[in-house]
Amino acid sequence: MKKLTISLMILAIAFAGMAVAKDEAPKPLQPIAGDSRGAEVEPNDDCATANAFTEAMDGEIIAADIDMYEFTGMAGDAITFETGVQGENPNMDTKMWLLADDCETELAYNDDGGESLFSLIDYTFEADATIYVKVTGYSETTTGFYTVVAEGAPDPQPNDTCDGAINLADMAPTFEVDLCLFANDYSPESGGCTGYTANGDDAVYYVELEEGEGFAASMDGSHDLSIYLVTDCSDMASCVAGDDSGNPEEITYQAEAAGIYYLIVDGYSGCGVVTVTTSEVVSTQNKSLSGIKALYR
Repeated sequence: MKKLTISLMILAIAFAGMAVAKDEAPKPLQPIAGDSRGAEVEPNDDCATANAFTEAMDGEIIAADIDMYEFTGMAGDAITFETGVQGENPNMDTKMWLLADDCETELAYNDDGGESLFSLIDYTFEADATIYVKVTGYSETTTGFYTVVAEGAPDPQPNDTCDGAINLADMAPTFEVDLCLFANDYSPESGGCTGYTANGDDAVYYVELEEGEGFAASMDGSHDLSIYLVTDCSDMASCVAGDDSGNPEEITYQAEAAGIYYLIVDGYSGCGVVTVTTSEVVSTQNKSLSGIKALYR
């Protein structure tokens, strides 16, 4: 029910007589091929539902639409935020704001500073901070597709993808990770092993298991989390265990085959600092699976 609350509120307002309201269903946008590029996921009309900003986001403005993105920068980062053409829509007209983490204080605004009628803002972070990028059409009747990019954004972390996954054997049993330093690279299938997609930023770790060995992990943090274990990062249907039922998220797994398993630490949306706890790999000849799970409690 937690994923439906905002959509139901939007429906209620629409039936109450608003002249213009957005469809509560997710928009059929697909990310354009490229590193660290994502697509907006509705609803993202305010800071509470803002999408995590990767280095480039594809969005769509419907009449009277607001699209919000959450971006975390480090002290001294000089970032250029710019909207631009997505697909065959060169005449889209955007306005863009940067808002402080209170979602009220305006840090910067621009209308036509970019190419054609697009927007551009140069912003330097005075301290480590999370800000919000707000994009709208020029008027309430403006509609169309756009791309918003953040040039000069920090490079993704080494374990941003499975190619650089960190061996959990090299990590402490409990560790923290700031997902705002990562991009949104992976998501389980809707109705899959976690029950939901996950469009927040994600980090990747791996564990080597022999057939019959047991593994457990938990994850806790301030935003809506998702954790899952896959055997093939190019195929989310390879997920063998996952949880997105409410913080903390917990998984346990007994290996059906020997191999490398990738633990993806993710979020339903947004980003933040999370705490991850993993069990030692235990032979099921020596521990019951419930005993394995108890190791990290």
